Amino acid sequence: MQPICQIFKTAFLNHEFAYIFLISSLAFLIPAVFIRCKGIKLTSLILFSVFFMVALFEFLLSFYLPYPITDFHKDYLKDADKDKIFILKHKRFVDKSDNDRIEEYYYLKDEYDNYLQTKPRLSLVYDVKYTVYPNYFRYTQCKSDSDNNYIFLGCSFVFGVGLKDTETLPYNFSKLMSFKSNVLNCGVAGQGTTTALNILNNDIVRKFVKKDSAYSHFFYYFVDDHIIRNFEIESNAACIDSCQYLDGHWIRNKQPYGKIKLIFAKSYVFKKFILPLIDKHSRLFYEDYLIEDLKKMDAVVREKYNSKLTIVIWPVFGPYIYKILNSGLDVVVIPNYFLSDDLDYRIKYDGHPSAKANKEIAEILYNHINGKGS
Repeated sequence: MQPICQIFKTAFLNHEFAYIFLISSLAFLIPAVFIRCKGIKLTSLILFSVFFMVALFEFLLSFYLPYPITDFHKDYLKDADKDKIFILKHKRFVDKSDNDRIEEYYYLKDEYDNYLQTKPRLSLVYDVKYTVYPNYFRYTQCKSDSDNNYIFLGCSFVFGVGLKDTETLPYNFSKLMSFKSNVLNCGVAGQGTTTALNILNNDIVRKFVKKDSAYSHFFYYFVDDHIIRNFEIESNAACIDSCQYLDGHWIRNKQPYGKIKLIFAKSYVFKKFILPLIDKHSRLFYEDYLIEDLKKMDAVVREKYNSKLTIVIWPVFGPYIYKILNSGLDVVVIPNYFLSDDLDYRIKYDGHPSAKANKEIAEILYNHINGKGS
């Protein structure tokens, strides 16, 4: 009985708004049938038809849109123990008959080690292992008890998705330091400025550095879609970055139409047709919020850690980039040629920076903080 109940519960929850719209349509059908007033009857029939069609669209969209996830990532604030590490495996596949379709798996055990043999249409993009701490910060070879600390904040571009431990940006930077400084990779895949501020404000960094040592420099790696990540209510990859952790409580970032987005977050129709309109209308608010976040980050680094922050910008951005450049922040913009498909700066079928890109970006940052670059 328990499995049947669980199946029914899952089936219902995966289509909850379809049922809500369907029940609403039936509620309007009743007066359409029994009330004789033509005006009320016609209005009820119209509303019945509208809600019934929306319910139908909900069911149809559920067949090709993934189930909306509204949980947000918060493991990065837990178990920050630098003396414990483990291996996380990551495989990514591309459908050879449809290069737009991607399958990927993060796993601890070996259940996907032979997965490719069971799916002849799939081609392996990468098969890598990540050495990570309990809070999923990635381990970087360095001198952890050094008096000099370099902290990298950001998303999967910092973490090094698709790359070996020896191919990430923090690793390449540590190598330029001859592995004699403490270099910490605080990149959290799928996250942005809200997560970076949570890390800075909640002393996670201090758990990975020697007491009373100096914080030599902080880097925040900015990618264009960080703008929207601060306001996502629903994410297919459970990478929502819209919640601040303040005084022991999680609080969602305030935003235009925030309550409406939260109420309808699990509606396929809302996600497909309404949410894009809200996000387009709110774009200027999102951009200004992001710049204020960068300024807050800079202030925390200066006041709390007595250090400097450099904003590293991957070369995919809109007109708002000029606002960042004129904000008074220390900014390094990665050259546009890193976007070239012919120069192997990005992982094919993936889009993340390659090992080659990280090696050159590390050199750019090293020269920048040592007064040898722009």
